[in-house]
Amino acid sequence: MMQAMQLKVKLPMILQSNNKGTIYLSTNWSTGGRKQHVDMQTYMLHDLNEQKLIQMEWVDRNDNPTNLRTKNLDTKSHIFTQQHFVATMMNSNKF
Repeated sequence: MMQAMQLKVKLPMILQSNNKGTIYLSTNWSTGGRKQHVDMQTYMLHDLNEQKLIQMEWVDRNDNPTNLRTKNLDTKSHIFTQQHFVATMMNSNKF
């Protein structure tokens, strides 16, 4: 899709998740027979990972800046995450 839009993207794209199961399934088909149903999103992640278009990385839930937008945080966690997010954005020159 990125190529169709003629966007230049540094590959592999880093995809961070705090779900170790998703990361494991996207990099490995063998789950010991315990996972009977694998949804289409996991198949897609696995294919993209095999094509070296994405790289899955684990991020601790306390260090995940997306929590600011997706979780109901207490005041202390909200302020910490907000400061971490702003510092990350300032260091990456996205402003």
